[in-house]
Amino acid sequence: MRAYARTRGRLEKMPTRELGTILEALKRATSQDFSGRAFQSRLRIQKAIYFLRAFGYDPAREYSFGDYFHGPYSPKLANQYYELRSLDSEEVAVGPPPAFPPAAIEFLREAIKAGNDVLEAAATMHAFLTRNRDASGDDAIAYLGKVKGWLVGRGREALSLLKKHGLVPGAT
Repeated sequence: MRAYARTRGRLEKMPTRELGTILEALKRATSQDFSGRAFQSRLRIQKAIYFLRAFGYDPAREYSFGDYFHGPYSPKLANQYYELRSLDSEEVAVGPPPAFPPAAIEFLREAIKAGNDVLEAAATMHAFLTRNRDASGDDAIAYLGKVKGWLVGRGREALSLLKKHGLVPGAT
């Protein structure tokens, strides 16, 4: 059963408030904007939560991700960060910092530093390789070129990052 909190006379799902805590912790860990106000921030949120899920962070398992123009993308996650934006900052209780897997934060710092294009390319290729376990790294880059041609130039960098952090151990 989900816990609820009363906010301005309405009931709000606790996961939305917990997401606020997670996003604040990501902001602190990466020195990047996770407010969800600008497109680049929303893309970063989607990919960060996607990769937290890939690294086994339990709260991120609540979100399912599907293909989308800038996917992997979770509509449920989008609804929650838009909902967060509608709350006053004092309504978003920031609790103790989440216990992220250290490997996930290391990966996210490096990927985010490389830029949102690399982050998006890495997420797209990771999703492809997860669905196609026998695919090679070259197959993933070819897929990236097919679905997101504007990112194909970042494919090798993204693949290298995925391999370095153990996210596609079978890819060659």
